[in-house]
Amino acid sequence: MLSRVANHVYWLGRYLERAEGMTRTMSVHDQMLMDLSEFERTPTWYQLIAINSTEQIFAEHFDELTEQNVLQFLTTSLDNPSSIASTLAGVRYNLRACRSIVPKAMYELANQVCLEAADVSNNNVTHAKRRNFLRSVELQLLAVSGATAGGMSRNEAFLFMRIGQVIERADMSSRILDVRSANLIRNHNAESLTPYENTQWVAILQSLKAFQMYMSETRRPINGPEVLNFVLKNLKHPKSVRFCIQRLAGFIERLPGTDDLQLQVAQLLSKVDQADVHQLAKDQVELHQFLDSLQIALSQISDNFSTHFFPAPESVQEKNEPANNDQVQTQEQR
Repeated sequence: MLSRVANHVYWLGRYLERAEGMTRTMSVHDQMLMDLSEFERTPTWYQLIAINSTEQIFAEHFDELTEQNVLQFLTTSLDNPSSIASTLAGVRYNLRACRSIVPKAMYELANQVCLEAADVSNNNVTHAKRRNFLRSVELQLLAVSGATAGGMSRNEAFLFMRIGQVIERADMSSRILDVRSANLIRNHNAESLTPYENTQWVAILQSLKAFQMYMSETRRPINGPEVLNFVLKNLKHPKSVRFCIQRLAGFIERLPGTDDLQLQVAQLLSKVDQADVHQLAKDQVELHQFLDSLQIALSQISDNFSTHFFPAPESVQEKNEPANNDQVQTQEQR
């Protein structure tokens, strides 16, 4: 497989995972707002911006932190590289470049959701429309995942796509845990949780499609340390950080000339295994530093992987074709 094609497949996996993660996180947040007072709502919107570290970009384009501005920024803004519009534009760009090696059903489904989202992005996403829009996009992206898993040969193209997905998924899981757990873990006794704190912990699990599995495995009320342990170290749930890194290690082992990368991943896996969850659950600063170090390590692995297999990075979709056909955005992490 050509390095150029492998690059597109890798980024196709990352953009698909990022789009699904961002869509679900917004949908969960929308549901959570129904349980909050008007006074509590406004600060929580900033969490969605902080998850992707796009605070500065938001400040450059919006003067005020309001629900409508945040929705526009996260849904339709092409200036935000993590918005639904931007990530799906990235999906479509990379999909076109590798359409001959992906299943036809996957190509058609992915192209359909990209076109529908692009059409919505030309209009304001109102309060009445956003729930149906987010739910529709999430379900269509899940259908794309199903078409990929059920119709794509387990060849090198599939391997590169899966590597992109697990790197993005581990990064997203750590970011959601980092931002949403802020100011919550100080109350690590389940009996002392306020309704607001309980809702936030539930939102972490729901954002990762893990709430039902968490309740099934623990069979205990929601509490911070156990949620933290589940998201970081669970060996069976596909959204846990440990699970993603373990899969990444297995995928990279199947590729030639990756001894250095295998060592990096093994060190990161050991870091997660050795983490003292109970200690992290007592100190938000220590937890933030730990999660930040995980994100840096994942970024370094991604950079080294790209340098090894894709020595000539390409540009991704044009940021705003109608406005400026020469303005492009490079394929990079947040």
